[in-house]
Amino acid sequence: LLKAQQTEKLYLDLLRKESKAGDTVLNNKLDKNRIKTLRMWLITELTKIRDESYTPNEEQKRLIHEVKDEYNGLGGDSYVDDMFEDCKKKNLI
Repeated sequence: LLKAQQTEKLYLDLLRKESKAGDTVLNNKLDKNRIKTLRMWLITELTKIRDESYTPNEEQKRLIHEVKDEYNGLGGDSYVDDMFEDCKKKNLI
């Protein structure tokens, strides 16, 4: 009985390790998808603002800043940073 319990524990430990590894892979894929979505949204919004297609209200400006912070937290890139800073310098956001 003791040997069966030890075998079961080893098997459960192995399943936990495999599950955690699978979670890590899935989380990495989700992060990559999330950053692509955020990048596309930021570029679209910042381009419309830069080109004066629309003027964002205060809530939209706040949202842009929040999304930019999340984007930077996931890695971000200098292309979006440059667009963001350009709009900021022009007091558009």
